[in-house]
Amino acid sequence: KLVGPAGNVVGIDMTKEQVDVANTYIEYHTERFGFKQPNVKFVEGYCEDLIGAGLEKDSFDVIISNCVINLCPDKETVLREAFNVLKPGGELYFSDMYTDTLQSDIVREDKVLWGEGFAGSLHWKQFHDI
Repeated sequence: KLVGPAGNVVGIDMTKEQVDVANTYIEYHTERFGFKQPNVKFVEGYCEDLIGAGLEKDSFDVIISNCVINLCPDKETVLREAFNVLKPGGELYFSDMYTDTLQSDIVREDKVLWGEGFAGSLHWKQFHDI
């Protein structure tokens, strides 16, 4: 709704199942906001390869990420890809978890903690260094 009927929103997920679920709500939101055509699409892909997921270089005004970067092992590549698809002057807004201590190998190798986002969280200084 915020982008209006002339704007576009693209969602990305690495699983077909999540993309399928998201797609079931496109018609509902199109009607609810009074738009004649959908202004949303969802694609399957990885944050580390946005171009490979079909997003175009220099084509987005804003990227919003809500606790997704901490799920990705290669944060530097994620950030580089985000800036590749942003237009000049575009903005990246994100919310993630950060720690004030370095993660132990036991934490980083725990699949449940990866799924919860904690194992992939960076020490704040590591983020600053990127």
